Amino acid sequence: MTYIQVIIEIIKNINSRLTDQTDLSWTKYKRAFELKSELEKDIQELNKGNQEILEKFNLYFAPTGTFQEIAIPNGWGEDFILMANDFDKLYKKIKAST
Repeated sequence: MTYIQVIIEIIKNINSRLTDQTDLSWTKYKRAFELKSELEKDIQELNKGNQEILEKFNLYFAPTGTFQEIAIPNGWGEDFILMANDFDKLYKKIKAST
């Protein structure tokens, strides 16, 4: 599995946690389907080889970024930390190889 494929799996994991009941208060999103749709498009772009999307995810995984602001109020903050650490490692490896 490539680094990008692992990142896609992390994004899919986050996407699977988003429901109509997800608290999005601290994000720009009003409804979970908006973010879910965006993430699905981003995954398609990553599958096509568009690595520019990684810059967006780098911000989303940052402290107080979109994903943390969703994870904490929705009870999966600890899982988020593990996913963010994995993303950070993969992101650095990808950037070092380009």
